Amino acid sequence: MWKKARKGKDGEVVDPELVEVYDKIDTLLEKQSKGEFSPCGSEDVLTKALETPEHSGRVRGVGSFVTPSMFFNLPTGKRCRITKVELLARDRERDAELEKAKQEMERTRQEMERTREEMVQALKAMGLANIPSPKLSEMASCGQKVASSSVVKDLDQLLVDDDDCVPIKPIPPENKVK
Repeated sequence: MWKKARKGKDGEVVDPELVEVYDKIDTLLEKQSKGEFSPCGSEDVLTKALETPEHSGRVRGVGSFVTPSMFFNLPTGKRCRITKVELLARDRERDAELEKAKQEMERTRQEMERTREEMVQALKAMGLANIPSPKLSEMASCGQKVASSSVVKDLDQLLVDDDDCVPIKPIPPENKVK
């Protein structure tokens, strides 16, 4: 319709400056037929070809008092459908990010395990491996017994006579101004 309005009676273009817009319209129509371009609401072929944003309250070429919601039958917000290709691309990106995060977590876990082993070896070398530690309660908050784990058993084995312990004097609190 827009192209016909800008042609003379003989069928030739009236304004030579419009040739570029004609070409853009033709290429966009070809892309639309191939499925490479899908118009969405007021973001149609003519708007893309003219490179001007559409006024939110009107639809070109339809007439007066026709709103976009009446013509396009869209809800108040403009919606564009996401193609399956885009969804698959998003899924692949998320899967790649997830895999990367899993690898990073595994690497961090291995580093922490290595560091823990080094610290245990250093403590054993210093002879501090038999430091007594407080007994842990085997009672859960609800009063049911929790299954004893090997960690608790190992801690019990580490407990030695309290004779090796040196009492530490508590630090007096600082004088507070009231």
